[in-house]
Amino acid sequence: MPMAVRFKLNIEDNENVLLSTSRNFLPLRHAICAITLLNSGMKSRPELIAGSFQHYDQAITACRSLSPSASPEAVFFLHFILLMYDIACASQRWPEDRSSWSLHLRKLASLAHEPAGPSVSRLKAYLSWYILLLDAQAGLAGNSEAGHYTRAFLENGRSLPVWPISPSHQKVLSTPESMDEFLKVHKLSLITFEMFAEQSQASLNLRRAFRERHIGLKERQQHIQDLSIRHATVWQENCPPHMESQEDEAAPSPDRRIIAGTYNFARLQYSVLQLHLHTSMYPYQRLDGDLFAVEDTEHCTYIINTVRQSFVYNDRENHHLAHALFLAGAATKLPVEKSAALMMLQEMEHAGLSGAVARVRHVLELVVREQAKREIAGGSADEVDWIELSQEHGLKNVVFGM
Repeated sequence: MPMAVRFKLNIEDNENVLLSTSRNFLPLRHAICAITLLNSGMKSRPELIAGSFQHYDQAITACRSLSPSASPEAVFFLHFILLMYDIACASQRWPEDRSSWSLHLRKLASLAHEPAGPSVSRLKAYLSWYILLLDAQAGLAGNSEAGHYTRAFLENGRSLPVWPISPSHQKVLSTPESMDEFLKVHKLSLITFEMFAEQSQASLNLRRAFRERHIGLKERQQHIQDLSIRHATVWQENCPPHMESQEDEAAPSPDRRIIAGTYNFARLQYSVLQLHLHTSMYPYQRLDGDLFAVEDTEHCTYIINTVRQSFVYNDRENHHLAHALFLAGAATKLPVEKSAALMMLQEMEHAGLSGAVARVRHVLELVVREQAKREIAGGSADEVDWIELSQEHGLKNVVFGM
């Protein structure tokens, strides 16, 4: 949760909200122990994984028999941690199936609009949107377990609590002017999340229609073009003009860091959104033509440069960039950018939940190798569909870094 950590949304009254909540809610304590042990076990201490499974199983058992009087916020945190656990395990071949995505996403969707206590509602509000992006990205990657949370969002007014204006003892920004400016870029970020939700469902539907041969070439091309134009229009209408031309400050204030960080996150997601729309909405999409070649080149370069900049500033919370870097590496036509994406993912492997970035790099290596094989054989890199290829190799398509 890079933005939550950066903005200290997980801290209230000088305490970690999840840990303080778990003191009075044993299932959450089991979930936190499970994911902590799993994280260490998958990175360097495999002997801890068995204990992780035990805590996970206890937390899952508790999920199925929770008291009606349990705090909705504590239950929300519980299902969030367990969802993260399942994502961390996604590409592992454990002897038992430990994937309960549907259970957690359905429960999280039902809890997202429950009122939160005044001291912790900022974190729950933030996580409500964070889960939307995770679920949408999982759907865009072709995961059949995903989509419950996204569909609930689209079907129920497209509204979730907004963390900057949620009740809290913790002050986010120092002046009303900063808050006004921040809310503009935060709104832009939330609009981007909403576009992700729409596109995720559209992609699942397009892939299904493509396989069943229910949609023709002209129809799917027109659908992509219309959606691309609408995204660009929405972005331009809501993006504060001065943000596009802002220059990095040598020593930005805390307020400026929050505002710029939120904008940069939204801007990166916009490039990811458009790049996915133009290349990965249905199987072998690029074989239908490269109508967006120039724009996609710009998006790939923007993503590569953004991640590179995070290294310049020694950003230790940059693992959320892994998904964008993966997509740019898979989509770019430039070998130097493919190499750069792989190198930077390797550098980022120290971060992220349970080696998530390492798995992203593994999938990208697979894609790049297959693209090279096709070109050597006289074909085209566009013949490689990264989602189809991942499924052929039995890999879960979870390519967002935690």
